[in-house]
Amino acid sequence: MKKILLIGMVLLVAYAGNAQSAKNVTMIDLYFSEYSNQPGYKKYTLNEDMIKNSIAHDMWKHPSIKNIMQHVKLYQNLSFRSTSRLDKQIIDKISEQNRINNKYKEYFRFGLNGGISTIIYTKGENNNITELVCVTINKSNVINVSCFVGDGISMEDIESLVKNN
Repeated sequence: MKKILLIGMVLLVAYAGNAQSAKNVTMIDLYFSEYSNQPGYKKYTLNEDMIKNSIAHDMWKHPSIKNIMQHVKLYQNLSFRSTSRLDKQIIDKISEQNRINNKYKEYFRFGLNGGISTIIYTKGENNNITELVCVTINKSNVINVSCFVGDGISMEDIESLVKNN
């Protein structure tokens, strides 16, 4: 009987760990991991303790980002070199997947000289945003993706970020 109880507890702990991991799956995990073979592919993650430390050291200078970071529990950043054709394929793929599953909502799109330079996506309900994603493609075809995952990221802070660039 003790063995059965012990096995049950181990399975419960394993399930809880997997459920927590699934909760923090970001847009980077969903749509960008397949590009890990691209030149310059760099991905880094800040956990909640690292984020608190960065806030304490005043590392987020932009006021809107600083406000957003107060609610973030996980931050991921990814960058890699691309081509104009691959840029378009990636954006089209994200748009198509979002038409199918409505996981992310496109909040803002800013083009430069007719090309896409920044797209901001949100995930969540009403004014309770649980993930904010900023996809930027610069003139040198470097894709940069930032994912802010947390609770209570407000639309007002996102609006302020967009208005202040």
